[in-house]
Amino acid sequence: MSKYATLDKLLTTSGDKSLPLTERQDAYAQFRERIHKFVMSRVKLEVDDHHEAENLAQDVLCRVWDKAHQYNPQKKLIPYLKKIIKNMTINYCKRHGRRWNMPSLETFKNWEKELNQDKKFHREDVFQ
Repeated sequence: MSKYATLDKLLTTSGDKSLPLTERQDAYAQFRERIHKFVMSRVKLEVDDHHEAENLAQDVLCRVWDKAHQYNPQKKLIPYLKKIIKNMTINYCKRHGRRWNMPSLETFKNWEKELNQDKKFHREDVFQ
């Protein structure tokens, strides 16, 4: 059985309301343990703060648990997870605002001279 087939089975088992709750919780715990690093890495791409990313990753995993009964194993798991992560990240950014860690142009003396021919600011040491 492939890695994704195992994950599919764990998620569908956790969403099967005809099974006992303990069996569903065990299946989801195994699913969460295997998928947590993936979710965290995707969330970290969007949220710079480690603690906020961890909170958002936990929210994503809770959403997956809540919606496990709706998961269709004929569809691919990773795009399904990416869609949930994307939507929850968008909602997070709407609520909290995106925090940019970019310096203001006013901090650079003569920044107008740093414009290229397309009138775009470029300076390699700024974005490192």
